[in-house]
Amino acid sequence: MLPGPWWVWVLLVLFICYGAYREHKARSLPDCDDDRVLAHIDKMVRGPEQQRAAILGHGNERLGMPAVSGIHLIGKYESPTIHACAGTLAFGRIKRPFGFTLESKDNEGGFVMESGAPAIIKERLEQWDWNRRIRVRYPSFAKAPLEGRELGKVFFAGVMQLADGQRERDAIHDLQPDASCNRAWRHVGVFRCRMLVERDDPKLAAAGLPSSTLLDSEFSFQRDDSGQAWRPAPGFAEDFRKAVQDARTD
Repeated sequence: MLPGPWWVWVLLVLFICYGAYREHKARSLPDCDDDRVLAHIDKMVRGPEQQRAAILGHGNERLGMPAVSGIHLIGKYESPTIHACAGTLAFGRIKRPFGFTLESKDNEGGFVMESGAPAIIKERLEQWDWNRRIRVRYPSFAKAPLEGRELGKVFFAGVMQLADGQRERDAIHDLQPDASCNRAWRHVGVFRCRMLVERDDPKLAAAGLPSSTLLDSEFSFQRDDSGQAWRPAPGFAEDFRKAVQDARTD
């Protein structure tokens, strides 16, 4: 028999379990809306321009203090432990999504935060393999797989061929290919590949609006004459123009 009333021992066990839970939580990767994360976001929002751009999106750092709300989990990566998070920034009546990842820094609950467009973060997280290599999986009719890094190079080659190529290249801050490409209808050898592109729109900035936009569209690529390397297809410029216009109206 244990000394004292039984309910005292029950309370003692519950207290010990609660203490162990608090200790584990303090040492684990925090949730997206954990107080430590919110404090870190607040520090970045109030920091110098470079820090503000990192969390608010390039081109939005000069718009004043936004209201941050709706922070939630959008994905997980288990090894190493990474949480992908998203929320909303409100610049007056204008609302914009923002995202970030949390990665374990040590065994004491430390974390590293990296920001980005939520759609890009989620797509990238879903495509990560154990080595964090991004793979683009082509249908069986493709002659060879085209990895995301290579597809990104071809995309930027197409951007540099635009009338304001260098300016457009400088306006792009992040890029994520989708997991697959499809053969273009009625165009032999041309493939349509979905790309997610974070772009700073100068026209929105000139109007005093949040200028960080997301291009979520398909772009045209084809093999060169050797049948080995890839290049932008003739329709790339029109694809880009349409993607920019669609992003402005979202």
